[in-house]
Amino acid sequence: ALSGVTARVAVSTSRGATEGAATAAAGASDPNRGGAVNFALNYANGPITAGWSNWNSTNEGGTALTAATADQRGDTVQFGYTFPMGLKVGVAWNRSTLNGAFAAADQSRTAWLLPISYAFGNHGVNFTYAKANATDNVASSDAKAWTLAYGYSLSKRTNVGVAYTKLDNNTGASYNLFGAAGRGAVIGAAGNDVSQFSLNANHSF
Repeated sequence: ALSGVTARVAVSTSRGATEGAATAAAGASDPNRGGAVNFALNYANGPITAGWSNWNSTNEGGTALTAATADQRGDTVQFGYTFPMGLKVGVAWNRSTLNGAFAAADQSRTAWLLPISYAFGNHGVNFTYAKANATDNVASSDAKAWTLAYGYSLSKRTNVGVAYTKLDNNTGASYNLFGAAGRGAVIGAAGNDVSQFSLNANHSF
């Protein structure tokens, strides 16, 4: 870190497949091609936090016409400010692209996030609103979500809390929630909405 600035670079030679699993036939994609790079630059000094993260990934075996195997690119920009009275407000923006997915057409989606939190004594209240805009060439694929949470610190190392999240998918969207164990239950057809209520307890040893 230098005057509040930190940088991170992460590299993978195989994003999600066996490395060099086969020999490419004439005219076929190269199974040894593929990898991912994540670069992040962050700033934290006093009441201000800011950052930029870039994800760039090529699929092992070359671009294929599915969302799971398409090349990927994502950029996220974030900013936050903490006021002296304990109020913190932030904003984040993301643009993600799948290259060559779905009939060889690139598809992009932008999304933004607005987190607000307020800490007073042992109490903490958090509200977050998120909006994903429609994906290119996918009609009515936008979605929005919000979370309201309350936490209480029993000690410096122990806290408890409660949270509620509501996710509304448009008729062409199929976003889902993630929990401590990973992706939640399958939501079924596009357009289904999701909600989640949770009780939390954390202790640092």
